Amino acid sequence: QAEDREGLFKECCRVRDRLVQGEDFAEVAQSFSDKPAEEIDLGFFKRGDLMDEFEYVAFSMQKGEISPVFSSYHGFHIAKVEEIEASVVRPFEEVREEVSKDWWQEARDESLKKVIQELKAQAVIEEIEEAEKVASAGSSGEDPTEPSAHGH
Repeated sequence: QAEDREGLFKECCRVRDRLVQGEDFAEVAQSFSDKPAEEIDLGFFKRGDLMDEFEYVAFSMQKGEISPVFSSYHGFHIAKVEEIEASVVRPFEEVREEVSKDWWQEARDESLKKVIQELKAQAVIEEIEEAEKVASAGSSGEDPTEPSAHGH
């Protein structure tokens, strides 16, 4: 509800003010956040690891900076960049297996999409009214709400 959201936003702004004044981020976060302690410190992450809203803010910040209050689908957030580690190019031999696995997965996904599209193109879809289903099931002597099994 809008009133609750506005109140929560204002409370987050007050928490951010405490952080800017020098209170310990981890302590304040643990007392204020609804996240468990192990989910407060996100550790190092690269682009694509987190939700876009969080990454936009985090990757625009400098070391030691405290973000403004920002929102996402999950709620309001305040971030602090503790450390920045430059990305490094990993040797191909080190990532060969990972790249190969990803490539095969993408190839399987594409093949599956192609098969699904072909099946859709050949499919004949008929809509059966609920009353017809009940009538036809009732005439066979079976309860339409119960699954049936036939054995030989």
